[in-house]
Amino acid sequence: AEQEGGAATVRTRGLRRILGIQVGRRTVSVEAGVRTRDLLAFLARHGFVLPTVPYWIDQTVAGAVATCTHGSELREGRACMSALVRSMDLVKADGSMVHLDRFQDAEAMKLASVSVGKLGVIARLELDIEEDFCMRGSIRRETERDFLAWLQTLRGPDGWRGAQEEGYSAWQLLWLPLSRLVAGNRNALAPRACHARPGHGRSAVEAALALAQVVRYFQLSATYPNLEEFLKLLLAEQGMWCEGDCKASAGHAVNAEVVALMAPVPKYDQYEFAIPLDKAHACLARLFDSILATSESRAALEGQSVLIRFMGTYDAPLAFSHDGPRLLLNFDVDVAHRRHSLTECRTWEDVEKHLLGPSCEGRLHFGKSGWERLAADEAAAMYPRMPEFTAAMRQWDPSGK
Repeated sequence: AEQEGGAATVRTRGLRRILGIQVGRRTVSVEAGVRTRDLLAFLARHGFVLPTVPYWIDQTVAGAVATCTHGSELREGRACMSALVRSMDLVKADGSMVHLDRFQDAEAMKLASVSVGKLGVIARLELDIEEDFCMRGSIRRETERDFLAWLQTLRGPDGWRGAQEEGYSAWQLLWLPLSRLVAGNRNALAPRACHARPGHGRSAVEAALALAQVVRYFQLSATYPNLEEFLKLLLAEQGMWCEGDCKASAGHAVNAEVVALMAPVPKYDQYEFAIPLDKAHACLARLFDSILATSESRAALEGQSVLIRFMGTYDAPLAFSHDGPRLLLNFDVDVAHRRHSLTECRTWEDVEKHLLGPSCEGRLHFGKSGWERLAADEAAAMYPRMPEFTAAMRQWDPSGK
């Protein structure tokens, strides 16, 4: 552990063992420091996959669980990594170990599974798994207006079931504000057997990666913002998602080329807004047609691409979908290569105000940016079950360590 100014950082590098698969229970047991990428590779070799997979997979499994790190799933029990926890061992502030089971300790598990490190240090996890299966990915590009028409079919607390009945299980979408496009992948169960992910488009990925690095190095995005959007679109379509039939274990993961694109970035701020699904259509319609009505307002975002995902309900106090399914908008803002900070950008101020306002009732992700500009009462309103969690903190750690 490292300590500075009264705060401690606990590193779990020594806890990297995958303890094994319990086939009868359909679970896998791991120590806290195992990387999600390594766990996925282990499961694939044995014919299994996690029921939901985060977008980025190089964080530790315990970190992904503690922050409700998510992919894009609306089905029950798949909202985020926290929802997969069958049991866990947690070291409390006084050094004692507590064992929690989803069925025997249901309420305590909801608190501990999304605890952002405030209730103790996760030492071991047992996670749900399922047999690897074949899926069919379809990649689509559509205008903002066409996307809104599709989104209209998902409105209402149970409206997403319509798309579910058509066979779709997950969506990973990219919104390009300057191009006024939404593109991405929609996954469905494949009707026949398949093999590992096809290696289509590798040369296109490598070319787009090289050009994107040039754009970033010479800070050309301000001059050619549409070029940066195009390169991100090419990387997304050819590098991140499965097109055609492929194994679920191979089709969900962000590949090494895309990770290499992000690695040289010295600093970026990540903002994620969780919008109630039944408000998403009206929220985005106003964002597209009013808040960002002019080319000038869109140009202020400097080629920003926004990841759109979906998250089903997970009934934990700190889960941002604890009260119903949500659409998620994720902005990755490269701090080093912007001409101005976000606090100086009027367009961003308007976007943020809209997404957190009454039209959208957005909620910020607990582990990402934006909290520094919120008042305490605004933060409390986003997470009305916060008192329940703080009471647990006092109970589990009376000394306030």
